[in-house]
This record gives sequence, C-alpha cells and structure tokens, in this order.
Amino acid sequence: MANKHKQYMLGVKPFKGCRIAGPYFDKAMARHKMLIIDDTARTRKAMLVSRVLMCVYLGKMLDAHVTVDHIDGNAQNDNIANLQVLSVRDNARKGNGTQASRMVR
Repeated sequence: MANKHKQYMLGVKPFKGCRIAGPYFDKAMARHKMLIIDDTARTRKAMLVSRVLMCVYLGKMLDAHVTVDHIDGNAQNDNIANLQVLSVRDNARKGNGTQASRMVR
C-alpha cells in the first residue's frame, strides 16, 4: 500500500521540498495517515491519506475550514473518485448519524 500512494506524491507541488513517510495505521482513529516532513522548516505533520490524496489531485494544500469527505461513507475507501471537498459545516450536515451532525443546525 505504501508504494501505491507514494508514487503520486514525490515532487508534487503541494509537498515540494518535503519528504513523505507512510502510510501508517493510526489505531486510535482507525484511519491511515501519512507524515509530511519539511526539513527546511523542521516541521512534521500527520495527515490523513484521503487529505493528502486530495491535495495532490488539486495541486494545492487545503484550508483548515474544509474537510475531505468519503462519498460512500466508507472511510477506508480512499479512491480519488470517492473523495470530495466539503466545508466543515456541510460535512457535519451530511453526517452519517454521528453526534457532530446532529449538533449543526
């Protein structure tokens, strides 16, 4: 799985100058993540694979006020055709019967 995702990200515009490690499985979230390492700024940031793939697909980093939604509701299905960018509010409204979706009015 690591090679499948890595081939799309090496040297791509949103991650220019960064190294990418992963994916690895975050047991607490039950999701796959990747580590974005910027040696120049000496920073590391863990990102969900779905968000990394959408950044690469769009050719830019995503703002903090948007989320990457899985159209079919399966968070393990990171196929680019199954991903869409939504505002945090719209994603909560869409919900899947989660508590967060019930809180937004």
